[in-house]
Amino acid sequence: AHGHEPTPREMARLAEAALFIKAGAGLDPWADDLLAALGAKRPLVVDASRGVFGPGEESLGVHYWGHPEKAARAAANILQGLVMLRPAKEGFFRRNYRAFSAELDRTAVALRAEAAGWHYKEVISYSAAFSPLLAYLGLVNLATVEESHEEEVSPRRLMEVISLARARGVKVVVGEATAPRPAAVLAEEIGARVALLWP
Repeated sequence: AHGHEPTPREMARLAEAALFIKAGAGLDPWADDLLAALGAKRPLVVDASRGVFGPGEESLGVHYWGHPEKAARAAANILQGLVMLRPAKEGFFRRNYRAFSAELDRTAVALRAEAAGWHYKEVISYSAAFSPLLAYLGLVNLATVEESHEEEVSPRRLMEVISLARARGVKVVVGEATAPRPAAVLAEEIGARVALLWP
């Protein structure tokens, strides 16, 4: 979560944890203060975003795991943390990592192959969560409606996006499966289809 206030129960569970995995990339700044408060009870911390971004790639945003190559790097970081924590189980962890990586590769290849055949490459994304995946698939995200999860979309912003989408003849609006209605309403307004993804 972008902002999180831990409950006493969560604090107690964290004090007993052996491993804490941060998404990193600015997504969970609250975690640093939380971990510092634990003092000597602080668990091993893995920043999943370590080494994920190359020069000039910060524009991918905090939702880097939508990009298959970045997700693979994050998984490798988590693997390293698990091996540090439980060296005796390294073989088990590495087998699971290889299985995950293979499945991720198969999925990425299939998605890219399908996207390569799409006639229309320009889309509108309701959420910023999908920018990395859209870029990976070679799609052009003309605009993101919800520029910040913390702020409500203004009517002015919505009209700007609608005008742009109509002018460019956008055929697809990408939205979150966890909150499908906003994207569906926008798609209906501009006469487009809606594609729902999990953030």
